[in-house]
Amino acid sequence: MFYVTRRTIEYRKSRKCNTLEDKLNFVLFESDTVLLMIGVLFLYHFFKYSKLLFILDSIGNILSIFYYKLIDDKKYHLYTTFALIQVIVFTSFATLILGWRTGFYYYIFLSFVAFFLPFYLKDEEVEKQISRIPIGVLLIILFFALYYLTNNVNLSFSVSVPRGVEDAFCYINFTVNAILIIAFAYFYSSLIILEKKELSSRADYDELTELYNRYVLNKNLEANIKLVDGKAKDAENFLVAMLDIDFFKKINDTYGHNAGDYVLKILAKKFKKFVKYGMLVGRWGGEEFLFMSTSMEKDVFEEKLNDLRKEVEKTNFKYNGKKIKVTVSIGIGKYISGMDPTDLVKAADDNLYKAKECGRNRVVS
Repeated sequence: MFYVTRRTIEYRKSRKCNTLEDKLNFVLFESDTVLLMIGVLFLYHFFKYSKLLFILDSIGNILSIFYYKLIDDKKYHLYTTFALIQVIVFTSFATLILGWRTGFYYYIFLSFVAFFLPFYLKDEEVEKQISRIPIGVLLIILFFALYYLTNNVNLSFSVSVPRGVEDAFCYINFTVNAILIIAFAYFYSSLIILEKKELSSRADYDELTELYNRYVLNKNLEANIKLVDGKAKDAENFLVAMLDIDFFKKINDTYGHNAGDYVLKILAKKFKKFVKYGMLVGRWGGEEFLFMSTSMEKDVFEEKLNDLRKEVEKTNFKYNGKKIKVTVSIGIGKYISGMDPTDLVKAADDNLYKAKECGRNRVVS
């Protein structure tokens, strides 16, 4: 009990629910704690009415200590397998001996929810998940078998339990199972929310640089054009810049594509800083990046980008002990009434082309 008490205090103090696996550990650990407490609470009554149930419950309480260790070690398959066997054995004997009205069959419903839960975390193949369907069928058969035997067969080993005790067992078992099913539902909802965030992230962000992708940039170009079109003052500050890494193909050819990815990641970190100036930054494609601003004067916009160009030039890029010289060229385009997104990007792209023609490593507006 000392181990259980210590681990319970540690979990509740740490509140380690930052990741999906943390949430799973928390749910499993708290569930095991609740079941252990109920097992200890029932010991006296089991001893009074059935020595067999007393022995089974005592063994289950001891095994709970072992289950905590399995959860700590993230051995979810072993945990759920052992726990399922224990639930099937104990639920069957408790229902057959004490009767249907005591509500021990509720743990079969909990098993439906809990047994399949850890496998979603491990992203197992569909075939492996489907292979566990027979276990669900087994639980359904067990439920109806227990109902039939307790209500239609005169079992010699069953015991008579006072109505008040039956009701107490039923209320406690129902409450415990309802609480634990809600806890598992919490995990499932967390799983759905996480998957939704991941899908959204994949749709909106470039995987390598973690900057906005071209789709998001185009959507923002369209939205901002609608906002500023016909408003001379707002249109004056609607600016975009196209940045291109000079001789990026040569970097890939000379140092390898992993080195090229390294350069892109380092530059992306520098580009993210421009968000504080109210700019939108994203990867347009390949080694090209687009900067967008609707609240900055052109001179200031150009000055910020020129500072970035100088910073990149001074940065010491080193990959696998080899120094890589990196510079960037930048072209700025200004919105003119009547432009569509393609026209605005082309204006920036044309100036980027001029920057490259003039020797690269410069800003042209």
